[in-house]
Amino acid sequence: MKKHFYYAMLFLLFLTASCVSEKIETTEDKASYNPETVWAYDGDNTTLSKVIQELKSGPNREKLERRLLKNDVLWKESKFVIIDNKKRILVPFLSINKDNVIGVLSLVKDSEGKTTFDMVVRKDLMTKSATLPFWKRGIWAGYFMALDKDILGIKNGNPGLKITPIETNSKRKTNSSAIARTICEDVFDYEMGVYYVEYYVENGEYYVEPSSATIIYTYPVYKSVCYDVPDEGGEGGEGGGGISIENEIKNNLDPCPSQILNELKNATNNDIANILTKFGASKIYTVTMVSGNSGTNPATTKMTSPFCYLITMSNDRYTSATKLYKAANLLHEIVHAYFLSLVDDNTNNTTTNPAAYDNLEALFQAFCDKNYPLNPNEKQDVHHEVMANKYVSAIANALQEYNNINDPNGLVPYQVYSDLAWGGLYGTPAYEKHFENKANEKARVENRSKCEQAGSTQGAGTPNAQTPIGKPCN
Repeated sequence: MKKHFYYAMLFLLFLTASCVSEKIETTEDKASYNPETVWAYDGDNTTLSKVIQELKSGPNREKLERRLLKNDVLWKESKFVIIDNKKRILVPFLSINKDNVIGVLSLVKDSEGKTTFDMVVRKDLMTKSATLPFWKRGIWAGYFMALDKDILGIKNGNPGLKITPIETNSKRKTNSSAIARTICEDVFDYEMGVYYVEYYVENGEYYVEPSSATIIYTYPVYKSVCYDVPDEGGEGGEGGGGISIENEIKNNLDPCPSQILNELKNATNNDIANILTKFGASKIYTVTMVSGNSGTNPATTKMTSPFCYLITMSNDRYTSATKLYKAANLLHEIVHAYFLSLVDDNTNNTTTNPAAYDNLEALFQAFCDKNYPLNPNEKQDVHHEVMANKYVSAIANALQEYNNINDPNGLVPYQVYSDLAWGGLYGTPAYEKHFENKANEKARVENRSKCEQAGSTQGAGTPNAQTPIGKPCN
């Protein structure tokens, strides 16, 4: 009996010692890894700083800290990339022993404007059942290898991320000491090329096929810049050019569209001056807007003389259209006038081809050419995508701010405004390319334009039915 009691006590002591040992190990483990290191960032990107703070104070903080506690999160190596027409921030993080980039945190805003995330790690590439966001496995494999090469200097046969500079106008000059406001905007910085890699998995490791990194997928990379806009502008700077052009818009419209135009001009962050600034407008031109006969179109824009344009908004058609549809049309026609000014500018006012002013496809191409001087070695599709995204973003943001009066809590998804903006590019190569093999998305966009135009549901009974969210004029 004593013997059994002795063994029982010995076992109890052993169990207690094990628990103490485990507790000490856990305490030391927590002491070794400070959760604050997950969020450590000393860079100057204000957008990234805000996103980090949002994640840190959000419901997913503990989940992210548990997963990333032992990994170096390389916030300074983040890429602000547009993929599938969504702005994403790709944040790499290292393996525990820091010998490779083991994963990427993908951040994106949801329809309510909140930051959500996906996490991709290398082992996902070896599991066919693993669902990978937005890229095929071969592109992810190429991206990981490129990060290894560019960040850690690992020689793995991958050429790294291909960087193609984009011509931007991020430096703004002002010629007035009277600063009206500060504008912050996203500008395109460069195109990031990712090599597609063929690989195979063997014994839990993936191996790259020799010389397989041949196909390049390009994605526009953007950055946030802020600049001061003066009260008065002119040839001295593009910010001033946007304001001066806005001041040259003569409003001779009927009461309803006239009120809409004034509200668009007086918006806080996405007024017409800001939109034109985003497009790079600098040369001053005059736009006269009237209500009248625009034929079968809701509106038309014509050149009356070099750098003078007449926009006619229909006064007898589309009477059931919502104010939101009319706002989208006004913005589109104002940008249309800017496209016309590019033709005037590029031809020194001497073009004898009327089609140059009437063809939206040709006008959009002039817009692309202004930002991308013709280069036969570059892909036009990429340029179209970049500039289409720029157009859609500018118009959609303006429409969202305009509709704040009807949607003060921001319940209307951003997609509604984006779809209306895409409708303005209908018929351009960028539109057709973007919606290639996207029949449902294309139907949704076209139904959105139709329902706001008609003031009634379009596509009823189909998965892509759309109901107007704008209000009528009367």
